[in-house]
Amino acid sequence: MTLNREPLLAAHNPELEPLLRRIVNGGAMLFLGSGYSSDALGLADETLGTAGALADKIGELGGFEAGGELRYAADRYLDRGGPGPLIDLLHTRFTIKKPLDHHRQIAAAPWRRAYTTNYDLCFETAATEQGLLIRSVDLEAPPADFQAKKNVCVHINGSLKNLTSESLNNAFKLSTSSYLDANSFLDSLWAFPFNRDLELSSAIVFVGYSMYDIEVQKILHANSHYAAKTYFVTREQVSEKDIFTLSKFGKILPITAAGFGHALASAMADSDSADDDQTILASLAKYEVTELGKEARDGDVFSFLLRGEATDDLIDSAVTHVKGAPLLVTRTRLQEAVALVKSGSNIVVTADFGNGKSVFLRALRTLLAIDGLSVYSADDIDPHQHDDLERLVQSAKPGVLLVDAYEQNFDFVRHYAELSPKNITLVLGARTSNHDRMRPAVKAAGLRLHEVEIDELDSSEIEEFIKIGDSIGFWGEKTGHSDRTKFEIIWHDNHRQLSLALLSVLSSPQMIERVKGLLANLLVKPRYRDTVFAIALLSAIDSQLTSSLIREIALNDEIYESDFRNEAGFKDLFRLEGSKVKTKSSLFATSMISHQFPATYIVDQMLKIAASIGDGRGELPEKRNVQRALLRFSVVERLLPEAKRKQNLVRYYETVKRDVTWLKGDPHFWLQYGMAQITYKDYDLAQKYFDNAYSLAQKKRNYHTVQLDTQQARLYLFRATAAATASDALKAFSDAHQLLRKVPNDIHKFRQVELYGRVFEVNYPEFNGSGKATFEQACRAQLSEIDKLLNSGDVEFSGHRGTKRVRELLERILDTVKQSRSASV
Repeated sequence: MTLNREPLLAAHNPELEPLLRRIVNGGAMLFLGSGYSSDALGLADETLGTAGALADKIGELGGFEAGGELRYAADRYLDRGGPGPLIDLLHTRFTIKKPLDHHRQIAAAPWRRAYTTNYDLCFETAATEQGLLIRSVDLEAPPADFQAKKNVCVHINGSLKNLTSESLNNAFKLSTSSYLDANSFLDSLWAFPFNRDLELSSAIVFVGYSMYDIEVQKILHANSHYAAKTYFVTREQVSEKDIFTLSKFGKILPITAAGFGHALASAMADSDSADDDQTILASLAKYEVTELGKEARDGDVFSFLLRGEATDDLIDSAVTHVKGAPLLVTRTRLQEAVALVKSGSNIVVTADFGNGKSVFLRALRTLLAIDGLSVYSADDIDPHQHDDLERLVQSAKPGVLLVDAYEQNFDFVRHYAELSPKNITLVLGARTSNHDRMRPAVKAAGLRLHEVEIDELDSSEIEEFIKIGDSIGFWGEKTGHSDRTKFEIIWHDNHRQLSLALLSVLSSPQMIERVKGLLANLLVKPRYRDTVFAIALLSAIDSQLTSSLIREIALNDEIYESDFRNEAGFKDLFRLEGSKVKTKSSLFATSMISHQFPATYIVDQMLKIAASIGDGRGELPEKRNVQRALLRFSVVERLLPEAKRKQNLVRYYETVKRDVTWLKGDPHFWLQYGMAQITYKDYDLAQKYFDNAYSLAQKKRNYHTVQLDTQQARLYLFRATAAATASDALKAFSDAHQLLRKVPNDIHKFRQVELYGRVFEVNYPEFNGSGKATFEQACRAQLSEIDKLLNSGDVEFSGHRGTKRVRELLERILDTVKQSRSASV
């Protein structure tokens, strides 16, 4: 085989200039091999050389011929003698006395993050001479401590900084025993941040790296799309062997580390002197509306309703009413949201599980972009978004920042609040329950948000949804119903909620069998099955669908394997773009899990995932968020099949506290466990678990019991309606009311107040005169609290339908009491 070397050795490689732009803009990651620092001077005024040179030095120390084989030399030396002299040799050889110009030039660039297989601290020392501080970390350092820092160099094979006689056989990768240590790179906590950096970086630059590290090679091989943004800076004379090896993974730049450093320094100098009006971003994505409209076909509509799959050009076309099959329900509140954003008001779009929040945000993004606004999306949890946000603020150009599932990226939202920019309007998205939970944090951050709730469909939206379903025969056994009957089903049976309307179709026998056929081959192989489950789980909890996170939750690497990606069933169910699964429907994902996976598997796999994250210390927020979701009763219950749900819930919570041992001392865990018992009316056991939670909370400093108090009040109200006597019912109700009076006025509180209606129906007629007066006074007190909140001018609550619904309930109760009193006079 003859390899063409001419394009590689051209003096002005055409690949270099676009790469330099990406590096200068701050979005590129750096990977350093021994070729980067081999010409730096050590303490003995000798160059560091390569691994082969080090092997020969170890051989000299031990009095044997190493033959340039580093691992053999280290093994043989340590087998015969103690580690002390070898550690001294390594310190002497790898302590940098003088970095060269190109070391400093490369270290001075604004890298996203640097990784290296080198032991030396040449990169860090060179950066220091440029006035920059780079932190050296190895695989034993917790990534969570460094997630928001760019000034980090991760030493995959260990670094001189942490070299001891103990680390020589494990964290410092030199001998065979250290390479066989269980804490390999791909099994370490740093594997996830590394994979995520590969995904999010604008370029991947290897300097002086031979590509013989099998673990790194495996990652790049499994992600062939990385080749378009991967570059290898090599010596000028590249062997045919290296050309063959490296060209499979990316582009070769045979300009030497010194040539690359010089070119990079020139590019940075040109960037500093340029008067460029364009704001370059490393992480936030600016949305561009597709110019050519794409007509939706029936298959597109079916895939969208079933799996939530719709490309951006389809959404753009649906919003702009390009001819084709009807795809989107035109939400009435969409124009209201547009008007609020254009007026400079920050908004949050909320909806319960499966009610179309993400699609609403995509349609809103299109409309705002069509109106000429620059819309930027924070699609990933990425610390580099903070730098981009500051660039946007400093540019003074008007724009819109969109953050869906904002509770998972709240540090970024808080940063926006701290900057309080006049030129950037904020659009947040969250499930209603998550937004309710985040209200105190949002308020503490100083954010004022107009709420746009989209849970309930109005009449025109229901009619449009019916037409969309009719156009593709989506209704199954309901196809023969009249439009009026379908309307009544959605309005009354489905409570005007899109999720319930779609769920009735997804839960039909025909649809379950159809999905079962698509999954048949995927569920046979355990690693395939675990990966599909991970994708569905992440979608169900509204999390990111990046390959790096899917790998962590699947507990295997299958998402990177071409055989898995090319499986017909996978391609029919999921759309993969680069490293992201773009098909995302929480409703479809939840239906898939509960109908296609056995309950025993669901419980066991969730237990494995929760246990794999452990105590969460050292893990990045994405994984901690998954574990939190897996401890939440509302999530776990939804994922389990209806048959034997209670038994499986009990088994899950009983086991998870044994597998994740720290949960036993966590008040929030016992709260969730107690909530599970309330659902199945085991009120005594629920009270026992709440007592555990209160006891543990008292031992924790500054632990706020508001959520626990709210659920305790809920339990009292259920006990009231189940009480054997009127006096017991009144006691339980009074306890609940007194507890609710103490908690802050928010939707969580008023959801429990809504249970006053049930007490009124079941218990009020049995109360004596004083009991009825007590109940009436309680209703008046809560009505006053609601009015105080709604009239406070707090924009967060100005449109909250749930709070207004409770107000209407209390008014009806008091009107009925008044009428009954008048009738008895």
